[in-house]
Amino acid sequence: MPQKFATDVLSFPFTPRAYALLLHSLLARLLDDFKLPIVLLEPNSRIPEIVRAIAVTANRDEPPSGALEDVLHFCCTGSRPNSLEMAILGFRLWIDRGLCPSLRTCNLLVSCLEKANCADDAHKVFDKMSEYLSPNVYSYTPLIDVFCKGNSLEMAMKLFSELENSGIAPSVVTYNVLIDGLCKRGSMEDAFALKCKMISNSLKPDSLLTV
Repeated sequence: MPQKFATDVLSFPFTPRAYALLLHSLLARLLDDFKLPIVLLEPNSRIPEIVRAIAVTANRDEPPSGALEDVLHFCCTGSRPNSLEMAILGFRLWIDRGLCPSLRTCNLLVSCLEKANCADDAHKVFDKMSEYLSPNVYSYTPLIDVFCKGNSLEMAMKLFSELENSGIAPSVVTYNVLIDGLCKRGSMEDAFALKCKMISNSLKPDSLLTV
């Protein structure tokens, strides 16, 4: 017998808080048994259905629900091959409704996309989240890193300048990933200049940084 949501059987909509409580309870029980969350067992149908169900009950005048945060966090950290695709889907569904997850969740998604070397998707998520939130150094750093890894140093430098012009102080990690990218391209003079700038901003270079 095909599974149905309680909303279909009982003919009334769940609130975002109700979905959040249900997900917390279900995931906690399954994770205690060292199993994958059931929402990831059939991601091509269950995740989109859950995300859409929560999205239609969301209110633009209220902050994102815990259910949204839970779904995106579990997708980002899921071990299934297309878990990250489902996280992007969830993010886009909310953006299409004029809503946006918290800065912490957006940063997690950008960071996971960086680790997966998905530069284009990471940049798209960054651009969309920037329409609703003010990015911080944890938003910029993984994006700069993924462009450095993809040999798109010009874009990485552009983002670094944008970060500084926004009044955000680069971290040691931000400097390190950009200096590493410049060194790998052979731009040693630029890398050394950036290291000097880093020191002038009272930041101590990483012990692995030998420029």
